[in-house]
Amino acid sequence: DFVDATGDGDLSAMAGASFQYGRKSDGQTHAYSQASGRVYVNDNTSEPRLTMANFDAGWVDSTNIEDLTRARLTAISQYHDMSLTVNPRLTSIAPSIGIRQGRQILTDVVVTMDDYIRGKRYDDVIGWAGAHHENHAVDYELESDESVFWIWGCQSWLAPTFSEIPYRMLLPKHFHNIWIACRAAGVDIDSHHSFRMQRDMQRLGEAAGLAASIAVKNDCTSRQVPYSELADTLMKSGALDSDQINHFPDFGGLSRLRYTEDPPERHIEKAIQAVREGTGGPLLWHLYKSQLPIDAELAAISESKHTDGSWQAALVLAIRNNPQAESRLLKAIRKREDCWNKKAPHSAFAITRWMTAVAMLRCCGTSACVPLLTQLANDPDLTLQPKLTIAATAERLVSRLGKEIVMPLALALNSYHP
Repeated sequence: DFVDATGDGDLSAMAGASFQYGRKSDGQTHAYSQASGRVYVNDNTSEPRLTMANFDAGWVDSTNIEDLTRARLTAISQYHDMSLTVNPRLTSIAPSIGIRQGRQILTDVVVTMDDYIRGKRYDDVIGWAGAHHENHAVDYELESDESVFWIWGCQSWLAPTFSEIPYRMLLPKHFHNIWIACRAAGVDIDSHHSFRMQRDMQRLGEAAGLAASIAVKNDCTSRQVPYSELADTLMKSGALDSDQINHFPDFGGLSRLRYTEDPPERHIEKAIQAVREGTGGPLLWHLYKSQLPIDAELAAISESKHTDGSWQAALVLAIRNNPQAESRLLKAIRKREDCWNKKAPHSAFAITRWMTAVAMLRCCGTSACVPLLTQLANDPDLTLQPKLTIAATAERLVSRLGKEIVMPLALALNSYHP
């Protein structure tokens, strides 16, 4: 029996386990860091205290030893010009880079971004995990549709997400004697950003180690481990003590979004009312995932004169692949509309409405959007990020509408010279 705590799931991968690596658009993973220790002296009290700096140093292929070396040299070089006399003063540099993401091994259960946002429950829970969508991406236009919708559309970079951790996310498919106890465990590329913290890895390590010992004692496979015995052991250790949920800052507020005491019809009614008032925020996600017939009502709101309400209704229609969102999205582009909630504490990740509209057209755009996108692409003052957003949308439009219809837009993009 083996507990794979290699970080990138090296043991499982070498054994032949299937895995995902990086986002779909370009294979990029989360940025790595190069932490350092500092001494900070308070100007008022002259009292020193130890601090840490943990900045994004670049990107790395964590499965490639040559690229790991290159990344370390790149990270260290960023300290060359740092003065040793400033406050705070550098005291140490971490002996290795901080890798946030690599392989994601495919396991019996793969926890998704939706699971974290809506707080999924599992019958084989081994603990809890929670964080906001802690993705440091500087090019969200190349992220998944759901990430764009959650961050740019719902403006929810700092909104809390919280989920139970299922035992089955430790079990690589087709293997009966391996437990994953590292960041390579069974989460998808998007949900990984909410599940990579030290506390999460500690929880996985404890559960995997205990499960392996129970398997050896009972002479059984990883899937035959009696959950009741594992749960009892985790309860005694405190891992399954529900009081720890309260230690996640502000994550208790997410329970209000789940509406656990209301039937689905009632909580969707509340969410739609929030959209009418232009206060949807994270509630837009619940409308996106609703199985109820709500598109007609959302379409009516998208055509209303309420600027914020119509915008949010269109966002939900767009992520639901409904072309009725298109007219409101095109309006945002024509008018170059700005952010709908500039007061949000996470506004640094809230892109303009018109940029969000360009991105969401990849989900719902028809041939009607091509002329305006072509006009936009021909704007000589447009910077690189809007161009990349248009290009990402054009790529999707080609797959849905065909090359001939999207050709004018492709030609406009091809003529761009930064």
